[in-house]
Amino acid sequence: RDVYKRQMVAVLDSVSGAVVVIGPDGEVENHNRAAETAQFLLAPGLANLQPLQRALAQVSEAAVHQHSQTSQRAFDPATDRTWLVEGVPLASGGAVVTVQEITEHERQIRELSRVKRLAEIGQMTAAIAHEIRNPLTGIRSAAQMIRQHPETSGEFIGMIEEEALKLNALCDDFLEFARPLQLNRDDHDLAEVVGRVCELMRPTYQVSGVGLLVEFTTDGRRIRVDERRMGQVAHNLLRNALQASTPGQTVFVRVRPGDFEVEDQGTGIDPADLPRLFSPFFTTKADGTGLGLCNARKIIDAHGGEIAVDSTPGRGTTFSIVIDRNVA
Repeated sequence: RDVYKRQMVAVLDSVSGAVVVIGPDGEVENHNRAAETAQFLLAPGLANLQPLQRALAQVSEAAVHQHSQTSQRAFDPATDRTWLVEGVPLASGGAVVTVQEITEHERQIRELSRVKRLAEIGQMTAAIAHEIRNPLTGIRSAAQMIRQHPETSGEFIGMIEEEALKLNALCDDFLEFARPLQLNRDDHDLAEVVGRVCELMRPTYQVSGVGLLVEFTTDGRRIRVDERRMGQVAHNLLRNALQASTPGQTVFVRVRPGDFEVEDQGTGIDPADLPRLFSPFFTTKADGTGLGLCNARKIIDAHGGEIAVDSTPGRGTTFSIVIDRNVA
């Protein structure tokens, strides 16, 4: 038994993280070598690691007195250090608490996030330049034609106005993406919200020769949503489904009390594109800004819901939106 105990001590001492055994009374009964040299075992005034000590106290309290396994991150802004504190209750009473410094891991995550943000800014800049250049080219060409042939001004003024409206719509899309989202939530029947959008889109579907089949499975229960924003999500998904479809195909919309889905029989999405589908400014369309699905996800996230996609190239795509799982 002494040999086994010495082996266990040797194993624990070889662990880089601190391991502390807390007794039923909440006092430290034992610890490994890493914990012995760690500052967090000192008094708060001496250690200057109050965030870590608070996490240690809370995790120990939960493990010892509430008998629950828990974990907590502790961050010290003064030193830019981060620890992961985990507590596991013991059947005999007390608990084992481990403390692992994860500062480098957290810094790497922050650096990756920074690089990702820079990449998104680069994508945004390229997208804005590309999207603005096309209408500006049209406006410039129309202005040159008016200068060379003043008698055609009436025809080209209309073109200038049309291109200016496109620029204004682009600015609205970019501002919608950039500004914080504020919801105006009220009790609504999701079937009514989505149904209205379907009826508004139906003439466009008919002109394109694509069927639109709407199925409601609802009992009249209402959920708290922003009606305009949720309609915006439904409109975006229905427009995407239409663009992915060809004449003779059908788009299916299924609405339940707390969720709905939009399924098309179109071209599907390349599996390589799925991870980037909701990224800002990512688009596979020649005339797209890549903000539609990004803004849709932003709205769903703000409602505390979920949006998922299931797609098979050549067979179609289904977008599923869950707003309230309690009624879904």
